[in-house]
Amino acid sequence: MSSLFAPSRVSGRETRNERIAYTVMSVLVAIAMFLAASGSGSGEYVTAEPPPDALNIAGNVFAAAIGVLVLIPRTRVFGAILAVANMFVSMYLNYTYDGVDYFVDLIPYNTVTIMLASILIGHYEPDLARPSPGTGSPDADAAAPVELDA
Repeated sequence: MSSLFAPSRVSGRETRNERIAYTVMSVLVAIAMFLAASGSGSGEYVTAEPPPDALNIAGNVFAAAIGVLVLIPRTRVFGAILAVANMFVSMYLNYTYDGVDYFVDLIPYNTVTIMLASILIGHYEPDLARPSPGTGSPDADAAAPVELDA
């Protein structure tokens, strides 16, 4: 469990200022996901038949889980990818079920979240290339440096 919170290959090479900037972006994306989880559901804007409550609940749980994934260094890039996908689905559902007015009201929120998550994806993309050493993967552990006792 503690290996999840250890720095990834990319975050281990960041300068202090980079680490601060990308951590702030990660926290902002996580906050956006938690807000999406707490505020979704059919409200006053519904113009079509609202989706089933089970779908709203599942979407809210999924958004909250994405927020957690973005905060954990080893799962940050995966969480950012899911955040972008979730925002696009959210935009589609807002337009479909809640109408153009609600869709337009939420465009800035959705767009900023997509941009921040995309920056995180671009920065942490090398973490997707292969597993980090110490994760139990034979490929990663074979590439890990071996320490020799003197």
